[in-house]
Amino acid sequence: MSLGGRVGLATLLFIVATVRADQLNLQPSKDNTLYESATGALSNGAGENLFSGKTGQPTGSLRRALLQFDVSSIPAGSYVQGVTLTMHCSLSSGGTQVMSLHRVTADWGESTSIAAPPGGLGAPAAPGDATWLHTFSPSDFWATPGGDFAAASSASAIVAAADAYYVWGPTASLVADVQSWVDGAAMNHGWIMLGNESLSNSAKRFESRESIDSSQRPSLTVTYLPPLPGDADCSGSVTDADVLPLVGALLGQYSGCDERRADTNSDGFLNGRDISAFLTILMP
Repeated sequence: MSLGGRVGLATLLFIVATVRADQLNLQPSKDNTLYESATGALSNGAGENLFSGKTGQPTGSLRRALLQFDVSSIPAGSYVQGVTLTMHCSLSSGGTQVMSLHRVTADWGESTSIAAPPGGLGAPAAPGDATWLHTFSPSDFWATPGGDFAAASSASAIVAAADAYYVWGPTASLVADVQSWVDGAAMNHGWIMLGNESLSNSAKRFESRESIDSSQRPSLTVTYLPPLPGDADCSGSVTDADVLPLVGALLGQYSGCDERRADTNSDGFLNGRDISAFLTILMP
């Protein structure tokens, strides 16, 4: 007796009306900058800034920013509706440029290196830092120098003047990235930001998670619908099998994946009113 087979239009409207979207605002769990280097000697793991684009140096001029956000607090089975990334640009050259985010496909590190101000030249990489060659310096390497990432962009933003905030998203690709991480379908290695790598002096500087001004740190906003109300056994549909775990939740003995699934009337409480709401879903 699946949800698709038993629930009519009225019940679907009930579900839409009672499931409230939640919003999560996250700062990076780690971030870093890849500084183009033939030896992989440079990083900025604990620095206050991130860089992306191309500097005016004759060699070693490319910069790519890495960011990862821990989305594990989003309950399994949730439906991700929207994702936006907000960044504060603190230094800009080269006029208006398009900056794109790409999903990273390998794990990488943030260690203790700190670049001297203004930060664009990097610092000697510390053990565990990501560099142009390394995922974790000095012994683990990217498959491709400059980072391993999806060719397709997940989102882009037009970045112009400094001392301003810029937003990436919402896009279907950003949503798909986060949804895959929530579902466990892909490993969460975050995103890499690419700037204009063909134009000298086009690099942009952004505040990192170590910025002294907490309001200027990167922020990821995720809007999502929590798991299906009534699906107390976490099967993906509402069936007779949900009765026992629902009763267990009401008695304080729930042992499933997410107790909020038993709050079938979405009022924030587990009580007898959830039984009536559950029956409405199961048998319209």
